[in-house]
Amino acid sequence: FIQSNLSTISMDEIGGELTDKDNPWLLNESEYSNPRVIATDNFLACVFILCMVVGIPANILSGVYFSGKPKKTLHDTLYIAASISDACILICGWAPAAVLLNGDRDSLTQTIREPIICASWTFFFFFVTRFSLFVAMVISVMRAISIHMPFRIIKTNKVIGACIGYGAWLLAKDTIFYVIEAIEAKYTKEHAGCTYEFKRTSGLVFVGFLACELLLVLIIIMVSFVVSLVDLAKAQKRKSKSTERVSDVTTTITLYTMMCVLCNIPLFIVVIMDMAKTLPPTNVAVKLYLKVISYILMTAVNAAANPCIYITRMPLYRKWARETYIKCVSEGARCHTWAADKVKKARVQNEISTGG
Repeated sequence: FIQSNLSTISMDEIGGELTDKDNPWLLNESEYSNPRVIATDNFLACVFILCMVVGIPANILSGVYFSGKPKKTLHDTLYIAASISDACILICGWAPAAVLLNGDRDSLTQTIREPIICASWTFFFFFVTRFSLFVAMVISVMRAISIHMPFRIIKTNKVIGACIGYGAWLLAKDTIFYVIEAIEAKYTKEHAGCTYEFKRTSGLVFVGFLACELLLVLIIIMVSFVVSLVDLAKAQKRKSKSTERVSDVTTTITLYTMMCVLCNIPLFIVVIMDMAKTLPPTNVAVKLYLKVISYILMTAVNAAANPCIYITRMPLYRKWARETYIKCVSEGARCHTWAADKVKKARVQNEISTGG
């Protein structure tokens, strides 16, 4: 997420503003114009576009489904937040996709380089990616708690309050660091987009906060992921309908969590290696693609994969989506009202069949 330049710059040199010549990740202009590099950039742009084409409508559809339930559970509310966050992440994908699609990473960047646009994009993208990761952590932890302590009541207002509080913390922290000019938004070729770059020693505090946030959230997600796997293995030995339903839900959340961990571990590793100065960017391929893939592409893949997990693992959602598509094709504008009614009917039928 951040262009730290820690590989070649000492602490005493951070007091001033950094220039492109200080950036160890920057290549010669001829490297970016290499036909092989342009072809690879175009391929990555196509992956971005595919994620957006699939993920944006799928996340919107998921948000409509979960929000249309007449008796929303806490999990439904969190899935709504995750769907909105993932859709926003994918909407942000237009910037790197446009840069990579046009070759040499300089074309069509004048608009993106505008200070207001660059700062707004970076601020928004940083917020939604970390908030989406936090929501995934909450979903995973709640599932682990409900299995281990089935009689423990999880208060909805506390969970929602924690999510709102974390979001407020992210907004306040980033705003403060930006206002005091410890960080600034800047277009960089190694990201094929805008990112934060620190301008003085206080910017290291921002990098430290970022690393701690990622570490803590990923550790909690992985612990709850392991707990879910153990409980899933135990549930397979039971044959009752209730344990079968628990197993199905646990499998869905386990897949959701696994995808989140796999897509965010590369990001955490790169941030830590940047901070520890153990990533000498000597390889051209590393300079060209490591940060594009670990910082932006894997985040987009995760955001696009989540609604695919919902629709493949939730039979009621799958049935609702299929019927909604058929109805939308035939009746157009009346689709939304009809879809909301179908969510309510499906929810009632599910409660009757499972005894509430």
